[in-house]
Amino acid sequence: MEVEREMARTLEGVQRAKEEHARIGEGPRAQALAAREKALGDLNTRLTELYTVLQEADAVPTAAAVETLETLRRQVTEALAAR
Repeated sequence: MEVEREMARTLEGVQRAKEEHARIGEGPRAQALAAREKALGDLNTRLTELYTVLQEADAVPTAAAVETLETLRRQVTEALAAR
């Protein structure tokens, strides 16, 4: 499922940001990594909420749900690309 793939991408991004943050310690780069970690964590929360709604519905995803996924996918891609 596409939502699960995006959830996995956010978790992988959070893990990479945490690992790099631990390596470099403090400074501007560390602050940027902390911001990326938070943004990806927030996106993961929103994706998890969408996933829950989709799993609870006994129907094909609505146009609104599909649009929400597309928006979140773009935001995940942007957050992962940010340096």
